[in-house]
Amino acid sequence: MSFLPGFIWSPIEYERRHERASENLAHARQEAREFGMQRREEIRERVREFKRLEEESRVTFEAESERGKERDE
Repeated sequence: MSFLPGFIWSPIEYERRHERASENLAHARQEAREFGMQRREEIRERVREFKRLEEESRVTFEAESERGKERDE
């Protein structure tokens, strides 16, 4: 039985915890880089799709406007 409180760690235990925390942080950073790139690419794809649909809508509107003008003449 120990008389030391549970929150006092030996230097060896402190070093082990520090190493695990360091490894976990490195792993989290790697995942952030990996998934961050995927998310950015998905956003770029959505922007391209939005622009394509916007252009199609503009072309359709202009064509319908021209047909309406031709009928009025």
